[in-house]
Amino acid sequence: MKTTFTLLVVLTLAAAPARAQTPPPQMHPPLPAAPVVLGPVTTIDALVSRALADAPAIRAAWARVEAAQGSVTQSSGRANPELMFERRSAFDDMNSQTLIGVAWPLEIGRRSGRAAVAIDTAAQSALAANEVGRQVAGRVRLAAIRALAADRLVTLAQETVESHHQWCDLLAVSVAEGRAAPIERDMAEVELKQA
Repeated sequence: MKTTFTLLVVLTLAAAPARAQTPPPQMHPPLPAAPVVLGPVTTIDALVSRALADAPAIRAAWARVEAAQGSVTQSSGRANPELMFERRSAFDDMNSQTLIGVAWPLEIGRRSGRAAVAIDTAAQSALAANEVGRQVAGRVRLAAIRALAADRLVTLAQETVESHHQWCDLLAVSVAEGRAAPIERDMAEVELKQA
């Protein structure tokens, strides 16, 4: 009789409709994945977009955000009931006991606190993921600016050498025509070798 009553209670509780739960708050969405650039990347923004799409640190940070959002969903729900079953018997099987029990946690005042902690954790995870993205973008921008500056310095050095070559050629023509002293041509050649 007790076993039937206990099973009836368990089946009734399991079949009870779940109450509508408030959805977890929306966190900052993951950074949009940029299309993969197959050719050479020409702008700093394209480099940053590619880095944000491919950086493992950003993927890991947003995976932590998704896990925290799952914790928000789990913490806002009711606690699961527990069904306990225990059977004790003596060696001779003459004295045996069977216990079946149901435990339903009341959680008076606990669910809201647990949900608030989970929401705060998810919000902190989203902020941390945004910070990781900001740091990656900053490092990529700095590296791109340094590369562009180095490229510009190389171009300027090449243009300087080319102008020295032209100056030496002009002086050589002037010396051949007698309009300049040979010492000027020699000094220009020394400057060209030093450049």
